[in-house]
Amino acid sequence: MMRIILALLLVVGCVFSSLGQGTLADYQRAEAQGKLYRNKVYNDPHGFYWLGGNEAFWYLNTSKTGSEFILADIAKKTQKPAFDHAKLAKSL
Repeated sequence: MMRIILALLLVVGCVFSSLGQGTLADYQRAEAQGKLYRNKVYNDPHGFYWLGGNEAFWYLNTSKTGSEFILADIAKKTQKPAFDHAKLAKSL
């Protein structure tokens, strides 16, 4: 008798867990939300890369003008562009 009750609870649990699946319209709305907010978030630093000695690192920052590489020095507590972005763009 106990096995029948456990089997029944297992079947009922599987049925209720499958009801949480979204519909095609749900997934289409979720994908559309991503397109609405793409390229609208600024000053979003990401991609941190440590330089030798763990004293400094560089990262990529997304700004309204585009992507910029920032060099941060932990010992000096400074942040500055890793290089002259305008000069590099002009030379390319």
